[in-house]
Amino acid sequence: MFNESASFIWPNFSESFELSRSVATSDGKATLTQFAVCDKNGLPATPFPQGQEAHFYYEFKVEQPLASPIGGVMLFDSLDRPVHGKNSIQHGVQSPEDVQPGTLLRFHQTISLDLCEGEYRVVVGLASTDWDTYCGYSSGVLTHGELHGRLTQHCRVRLGDDCKLVVILPETGKLLHHGLVNLPGSCSLAVLPDGQPRPQNSIEPSQNRSQATFESATVAPVNREYESNLKGEPDTSDSPGILTKCRLIYLSSYPRSGNQWFRNLIEHYFDRRVSSLYPEPGCGNLEMNLDGSFGSTFSEFQTIYPPVTTLRRLVHGCGPILDVQARDMLTRTDEYFFVKTHEPPFDQYLDKEGVIYIVRHPGAAIWSYFHYLQDYHSNTALELTLEEVILGNVTAGSWSDHVQAWLKLKKAMDGRFLLFRYEELRSKEHSFCKVVSLLTGLPWRGSIGFFPSFEQWHNTAPKLYRSGNNEEWRQFFSAHQLELLRKCHFHAAEKLGYLLA
Repeated sequence: MFNESASFIWPNFSESFELSRSVATSDGKATLTQFAVCDKNGLPATPFPQGQEAHFYYEFKVEQPLASPIGGVMLFDSLDRPVHGKNSIQHGVQSPEDVQPGTLLRFHQTISLDLCEGEYRVVVGLASTDWDTYCGYSSGVLTHGELHGRLTQHCRVRLGDDCKLVVILPETGKLLHHGLVNLPGSCSLAVLPDGQPRPQNSIEPSQNRSQATFESATVAPVNREYESNLKGEPDTSDSPGILTKCRLIYLSSYPRSGNQWFRNLIEHYFDRRVSSLYPEPGCGNLEMNLDGSFGSTFSEFQTIYPPVTTLRRLVHGCGPILDVQARDMLTRTDEYFFVKTHEPPFDQYLDKEGVIYIVRHPGAAIWSYFHYLQDYHSNTALELTLEEVILGNVTAGSWSDHVQAWLKLKKAMDGRFLLFRYEELRSKEHSFCKVVSLLTGLPWRGSIGFFPSFEQWHNTAPKLYRSGNNEEWRQFFSAHQLELLRKCHFHAAEKLGYLLA
């Protein structure tokens, strides 16, 4: 299967990328020694015009005997979502039956960058499988699932910032497509003169299923008394298919995943106050009377934007009173209640209850939570280790368990469950406001004032708003801690498109 005389032109690596800035995970059997991205002429190139072909050259040095090697490249967008990945066996590349220590494995791989403008992070990897499996998959006898179960990962390298791919518009200035990727397709147009009979195979508007679904999901008109303050009515093209306007909305997340940030967005753009399931120092909290009963369950606040009015919110620490009866009562009012929670989900949710779930890269969330516990719970967290937080031996439990428990709700809640990423909150605030407006029917006031920057929040409360850097954790995790993170959270992170290399 392998022709040892086959070769290709290897570029001059005097201008290759600096590998010392990369993050590598390896079992010690192979090491990435060279990497470069070039244009069709073999010259290092970035940025690339949209649609141009990029040539990836990467070399692994074999340190211990390996079975049939498989090399591949993956591209991730700025939110760490996998955009494209392909390896040598998927390309039908011939492979040796085995390779010995000292062997250099040189791969040349091309990718047509039919992507939207932006930056893309590169990850290269090396794996191997036994000869029979390699031949079986190459010939079509074995499925991907069967191959995956027989692969051994040897080296995975997340290249540093200096080798990010940058995709720009072509020299013509014409955008080749909208959205993230350019998918194959075609388009045609027929122009019928006025009065000409319609062809028999045409679809009547009432039969157009997608149009009917779109119309049924259109949001009801917003309250006109706020019309002068609106950024604009919600764009129903962004609708997730929400039909029920929710009255009781839970802002849920694993701790340190952006819940507080989203809470600030709700208060700034929707002029509503978010209650916390937990007591908050110096705020109106739920009080217990001497006879065991509870004090007032509501507190009042005045709206900021005109027309100024007085509204109610639940008191902080309202967890003990939120039984099914209380929740049902809240959903039957004409008011809106937002509640922050880090708890597992309820067994069932009422028709007018909604969930906004915020996820964050597990490494970043766990690292931030570790510091939060040390800063705010120093008495109980004095001996706490990062490993214990990774394992979930903390109040909030395991990141994976939390994420998976909440994601199970998405289908059951039929459009009343919105999933947001921490990584997007700071760059797409207005897009989220449109979707939240669809969920609740509340108008959002994007034209009044500016939402404070993260730096302003940090200056106000530096321990609560630490750095906001989603990559900071990588420089502090040891190899053991990174491996533990992968072992505990790989499957849940992979479902969400997060890279743990």
